[in-house]
Order: sequence, then C-alpha cells, then structure tokens
Amino acid sequence: DEGSKIVVRDLPDGNVEARYIVDEIRRLTHRGMSGDDIAVMYRTTAQSRLLEEAFRISDVPYRIVGGVRFYDRKEVKDVIAVLRLLHNPSDEIGLERVIGNTPLGKGIGPKALETVRRWADEQGVTVLDGFIAAARATSSLHAPALTGAARTGAERLGRVFGTLRDVSGTIPLSELFDRVIDETGYASTFDHQSEEEMQRWANVLELRNDLQRYEVLNLAEQLPTWLEQVALVSDTDTMETDARGRATLITLHSAKGLEFPVVFIAGAEEGLLPIQRAIEAEWTDRRPMEEERRLFYVGITRAEKLLYITYTGGRALYGQYRPSVASRFLAQIPELHIDNQGSRATARSAQQSGSSLTGRLRSGNIPVPSIPTPTAPPKPKITYTPGQKIFHSKFGEGVILEAETRRDGDQELSIAFSRHGQKRLIAGLANLDIIE
Repeated sequence: DEGSKIVVRDLPDGNVEARYIVDEIRRLTHRGMSGDDIAVMYRTTAQSRLLEEAFRISDVPYRIVGGVRFYDRKEVKDVIAVLRLLHNPSDEIGLERVIGNTPLGKGIGPKALETVRRWADEQGVTVLDGFIAAARATSSLHAPALTGAARTGAERLGRVFGTLRDVSGTIPLSELFDRVIDETGYASTFDHQSEEEMQRWANVLELRNDLQRYEVLNLAEQLPTWLEQVALVSDTDTMETDARGRATLITLHSAKGLEFPVVFIAGAEEGLLPIQRAIEAEWTDRRPMEEERRLFYVGITRAEKLLYITYTGGRALYGQYRPSVASRFLAQIPELHIDNQGSRATARSAQQSGSSLTGRLRSGNIPVPSIPTPTAPPKPKITYTPGQKIFHSKFGEGVILEAETRRDGDQELSIAFSRHGQKRLIAGLANLDIIE
C-alpha cells in the first residue's frame, strides 16, 4: 500500500537481533503505538528463546500465540529435570518426570518406584541413591528388592545417573548436556522424519546454546548458576499487561489469516528461512522450497503498514555457532521497496563500493563476521553493599541483605524484594538499578 515500508536489517548475531527487535518495539510504543498492533514472526519455535529473553530483560510485555513459552515446553522441561536432579538428588518431582518421559523409565512402574522409595527411607538416603544402589549393589549398601523388568530398569537408571553424577561439576556445562542426551537416549524419542518433531528437537538443542553462556564460570558453579536463572525465568513469566499492550510472538506457520500494522520477520537466513531440509531436498524435490517461499510470503503479507526483516552474520543454531547467509528470498523483493539498515561495518563498506543489497544477495557475496570468542557475563560497574535499595525489572524494588564477592570478581547478592520475597542473584546477570 502507499505509505507502507519494508526495513531490512543486517545484524551481527541472534542476541543482537533479539535486542534490536525489542528496542524497536519499545520505540514504537513510546511513540503511541499499542503493542497489540505488533507481531514478531519466526520460522522455528527454537528462535523464540532469545526473543523471550530480550522481552523479559527489557520489561516489554509480550504473548506467545499458537505455542508455549520456551522453558514451559515439554522437551525443555524433560532435559531440565535431568540436570536439576543431578544438582539436587532429593528432587523427587524431577525424578518422576525423568522416569515418565525418558527412555530411562522403561520398566519402572509405580510399584517399583514405591519399593525403591521405602528402601531409601529405611536407609536414610534419597530415592535416586536407591536406584544408584540397584546398579552398583555394594556390600555396604544393599540394593532394593526388585525383580524382572523393574530391576533391569532400576539398574539402567541408576547406572546412568551414577555416571552423570560422577562427572557433574567436573566438565563444562555443554559437555554435561551432551552426556545427558547421549546417556539417557533422549534423542531417540524424536521422529527425525517429522517437521513437528524436528521443531521440538531444535528446542532441545537451543537449550544447549543457553547453557554455553555459563561456561565462563568455574566448573562447579556452572550448573547451579544456570538452574538458578531458569528458576527466575519461571518466576517472571507472569508479566502484566499495561497501556502499551502486548506484542505477539508467533511462528510463520501460525500467522496465516492474521494481520498487524507492524510485523517483524526474524532470521531471514539460509538454513532457517528457507529451512535446511528444504535446501537439501531442492535438487530432487522443489516442493519443500516452494513451501518455504509461501511461508515467507505469508509473513510479508501479514504486515499492513510497516515490515521489518532481520538476518544475521552468525547464529547459534542446533547447538553450534555458525556463520549465516541472508535468505535467497530477500533478493526477490523489489529493491525500491526496501529501506536497508545494515549495521555491520562490512555492510557499510559494501554500500560505499556501490554494491546494492539485492546485488550482494544475488551474487552470494554476503560478508559474515568471524566467530566471536565467548566472553564472561558483564561485571557490575559498581560494587553493591548491604543496605542498598535496588530495582529489578521483574521483581521490582528490594533491599540488598548480603553481597559476597565471587572468585570471578562478580558478586552474589541476597536481596529481599517487597513483593517476591528473598532471592539470590548474580550481580553481573541481574541488571540492577540502584535507587539509593
């Protein structure tokens, strides 16, 4: 329509992309637009994690349509249950989830679980210790009385958790994740021929991307610190709507039939949009690629007035960081409709040399940044002290009760929040503002 606009933005990586989108939404709402008029669309459900995180940090209200929040997804909660049980062997709720939702639980029914629970109570140990005893059956700690399939299942679960518990805290968190997926056989529960199942598997691998951020900490601190942050995310997923309204997060598959004044299409990159499976099938079957093209068209036509399309120079995808190439579909948008806002120095140099966005896309000459070296969480610019009043974007106002300096130079804070009780936060990750 006349007066409509397409903004194409070239960004360094997925984290910067998510922050850029949320900052633009904040800017639009500050200018009087309602968040209800804005939608962020993406090809795979795994892309929502970084977006959700950026929304929470910025305190911009949002909702997910046609799906659930990242950390509430079944497959994500299943893996978290294993990791939480490694950190806290007394977590019986997590143990029951592992038994019910992973291959480790095969053969372990309610009767077998109750037998191990009674034995553990008699011995004064955790139920998980009972399963480990079934696998190791030491002379000093006899095993629970199980037979048949129940005994086989208990020995299998105990053997796996005994092995994982021995290495937990001694290897990087991403390696522990890999061991968990391998030892539990969880990957085998997904049908790799199903689009929906592959989306769920991508969520599991996206969880690995999240874990890697904590590997700058000491080995023994990585798992408990990450679990603490996951618990905080769960506590803050009740953001209240205010006058700004809520932006909509939605997959392109779910967007058909909906329209919004402003739409963001995130991750317009080869391997995401179009999805890698369509690229691999292209030479023998054009139909998957045409379906990807249709999805992209659906996203574009959901925007009534303003459309943002973003792509990155590199992205953590399927558990690994990879350089990215802009989607081939961008080259098919008439350039006269595009407001190119490339942000990287390589994009600016291409413009200065006379290369247009469309020309670079068609030639495949898309510059990408080198893979960044992981960096530590940002250190607080100030030193926090007990008695200070602070503000947290999710928990509100609070008073610092304790401030302990960690070996990495950061601080671990105990804070009493007026509405959410006492919490322990890592200063470099908490993004606190001092009130007085």
